[in-house]
Amino acid sequence: MKLQFVKCTPTDDTAKTLADVLTKNTSLQILKFQKSDLTSRCVITLSEVLRRNSTLQHLEISVNNCDGSAFKTLADALAQNKTLCSLIISSDNMLADESLQLVACLATNTSLEVLQLHNAPSFLDILYGKRILATVTSSGAIERVRMNWDTSSLSALASVTASTHTLQELCLADLEKCHPRLFAPLITSLTQNTSVTKLIIGDSAILKSSAAGALANVFRKNATLKHVELYGCCDSCDTSTIMRGLAENRSVSYLKTSLWWRENDAIEALAYMLLENNTLNALVLEHFCLDDSTVQVFLQGLTRNVTLSDMQVTWDIALKVKDLFLIMNIVCRNECMLNRAALYTLQRCDSDIAVESFRKVHHCDSLLWCVSSKG
Repeated sequence: MKLQFVKCTPTDDTAKTLADVLTKNTSLQILKFQKSDLTSRCVITLSEVLRRNSTLQHLEISVNNCDGSAFKTLADALAQNKTLCSLIISSDNMLADESLQLVACLATNTSLEVLQLHNAPSFLDILYGKRILATVTSSGAIERVRMNWDTSSLSALASVTASTHTLQELCLADLEKCHPRLFAPLITSLTQNTSVTKLIIGDSAILKSSAAGALANVFRKNATLKHVELYGCCDSCDTSTIMRGLAENRSVSYLKTSLWWRENDAIEALAYMLLENNTLNALVLEHFCLDDSTVQVFLQGLTRNVTLSDMQVTWDIALKVKDLFLIMNIVCRNECMLNRAALYTLQRCDSDIAVESFRKVHHCDSLLWCVSSKG
């Protein structure tokens, strides 16, 4: 059962009544207070629910007017809770000590898998402290880290990533404050990690020079990564470095990327990756572009690939009809029997003609062609 309050700020008495009911409830699994500013008394009252309720698995709250005692009570309750899997807290004024109390609960909590603290920049600073490192690395439950990072917290996370054996998902976003040279050690730490299966880098502009080389080396050595997403764009040389690292990878099965494709060497590296990699099952290319000098190079890699079963492409520059037709024919003949391909183009009138022509020539029910005028 799910209970959700939106833009609702309960009074202290209302919160107490709700807490009395929830402590006796045996079915509620999700409780959300979205855009609902809870007072200190409300947080303390809800903490009592965490101590007694045995079914609640997901809690999402927004707190902007809480004092330290409320966060301490919440942290104490989390330390005793045995069922909560996901906790999301949004706060504009959370202090370092308060964040520290919340994270410290990981040392004794054995159920929490997802901890997200939004709009709490001080949390990034205290993560660098040894007490936090010891807490996070000793936790047997934490599986997912999704936060905005600064340089000091990246350094701390590198130590965590290298030593933890439970972290499964690592999402890095808003990295503009971090110098690529300082980002490289975090990426390098993944070569020692044996648990992370999903890596998301939300700003690939950070993948420059040493950082791009470090990521390529991770792909060569790490054997547990399965799902990789790279957003933003780095330059052509760094894109090539990353793709050539992926060519030697033997674990990644899903790649979604919007790297820089405007140069020949980047397309050549992508084609080489498609030729050499034997684990990639799904490929999503965003803001992709080919011209007369690169389309044949890409097609050579696609023709000889033997693992892809799902490919989706959105074009930054509309593809010519003749090139779209070439890709369709090659995909149809590919021995891996691609079962789903979505080719989105900006020129609907031309692409419609190409697709209709293709359907008349090739009667293949296993292919799904999606053509959109919106790109």
